[in-house]
Amino acid sequence: MAVTPQQVAKLRADAAMLKAQKARMREQLAAGQLVRREASNRAMFTEARRVRDAILSAPARYGAELAAELDAEPWPLLQALNRAVRKTLEMAIESGPFPEPAPLPGVGKARTRKRGTNGRYQ
Repeated sequence: MAVTPQQVAKLRADAAMLKAQKARMREQLAAGQLVRREASNRAMFTEARRVRDAILSAPARYGAELAAELDAEPWPLLQALNRAVRKTLEMAIESGPFPEPAPLPGVGKARTRKRGTNGRYQ
């Protein structure tokens, strides 16, 4: 099958357009108008984990003080606070798309173990 001169011209024009787009994206990246997705996802994942950990530790930090103010038993109050916080975090997870965490360097994909018929992991 022969290539027509029109097809060659179109391919050259497409290649020139892609080169221009690539150059423009490099300029935008250098100017700080664009960010790399991997770095952005990694930073967002790290920050979300930091916030999650702070929220999960709140009942332990403030539970005894709150129980004293309410004249309530500390342990049942702490359990109720933990359940409420975890339920709230689960609802937050379900409410929006979250990127997959970046793979850790040097760590392969985790193997999952299956239970055998005797109930033990194989």
